[in-house]
Amino acid sequence: MDSLLTIAAFLQKHFSWFLAILLTSVLLVPVFEFFISGWERKRVQTIGNLSDNAKLLYFEQFVLEERNVTLQDANARFANYFIKTFGRKRFIIPVVMFVITSFVVVLFSSITIHHYLYPGTDVIVALPSLALAANSGAYMYVLADLISRNRRLDLTPADFSWASFRFIIAVPFAYALSAMFNESIATTVAFLVGAFPTHTLRRIAQRLASRNLNIGESEEKGVSELERLQGITTTNAEVFADEGVTTILQLAYSDPIDISIRTSFAFSYVVDCMSQALAWIYLEDDMKKLRRFSLRGAQEINFLHIELNGSEEEIRSIKYNEDIAKDRIKKIRSTAADTLRSAALELNMDVEAFNRVVDEIAIDPYTRFLYNTWG
Repeated sequence: MDSLLTIAAFLQKHFSWFLAILLTSVLLVPVFEFFISGWERKRVQTIGNLSDNAKLLYFEQFVLEERNVTLQDANARFANYFIKTFGRKRFIIPVVMFVITSFVVVLFSSITIHHYLYPGTDVIVALPSLALAANSGAYMYVLADLISRNRRLDLTPADFSWASFRFIIAVPFAYALSAMFNESIATTVAFLVGAFPTHTLRRIAQRLASRNLNIGESEEKGVSELERLQGITTTNAEVFADEGVTTILQLAYSDPIDISIRTSFAFSYVVDCMSQALAWIYLEDDMKKLRRFSLRGAQEINFLHIELNGSEEEIRSIKYNEDIAKDRIKKIRSTAADTLRSAALELNMDVEAFNRVVDEIAIDPYTRFLYNTWG
């Protein structure tokens, strides 16, 4: 019995430290899970299907500092480059800062909880209820965000920096916001604000500052140009914008692997968006009319170009069938020519003019890279 009392007294004395360690450990569970298995799954998802030829083209177009890469050593050189540029080491500093920041916030909150549960206990500091509520709301958001991102293989170094930022601004933002509410509900509001994404809190802060300082709110942003492409929603356009990609031209000539890693979008999705963007910079909104001809983007237009002008071997390669007879290839060429004429008519363009556009899109080096990636 005495031993149990001794253990209970020890736990009561060090309650805040045990609680802080427990809560910080819970935060780190999805982080460790991502590093153990998620990162590797993301790597395979991103580059697992790249051919050696695609890797060679990647070096030629996006990695100018890597010289004298040959087809024979492209695979090994690319593996080393990927680890060096996008490897786990990029997470070290953001994760260390996140662990320190989160532990300090959780520790002070735990000390405060200890003080509330055991009023007679001496503590270093006891946070006001508003600050405790704000920290609790921030903890709720960060933990939910980490779990969700780990499940989607969607963790990047920047996400840990944003998580640290969220903990740091939680209390100041809660005090600033509480001034607008009745004191009786200020604590509740401080906690519930934790349900909002960090970007939303920033917009709320900007609007409140504009309104109270009579600066005048800036005009609402219109629809992003990227949303003209099929499959890019407002949310996805904002993610691209966070990485500095705000126009279709920028997207068309971006590094797809870098964009995929930084946005955590699936590599196949990024490649498809780039394919559409490469065609859009020539045809703009007329791309909508070409979808009915199975010409969604540069990749499909390149296939049309091959069917019109490529060798028999190239046609067989894009049809994934090495046994296509010559009479069948003639039929494919004939169908491609009919598609070219029909598409030109739909766009109210001269056939030769549209054919020139098809040629330009097909010979673009970025289209060549996408073609080899897809193939």
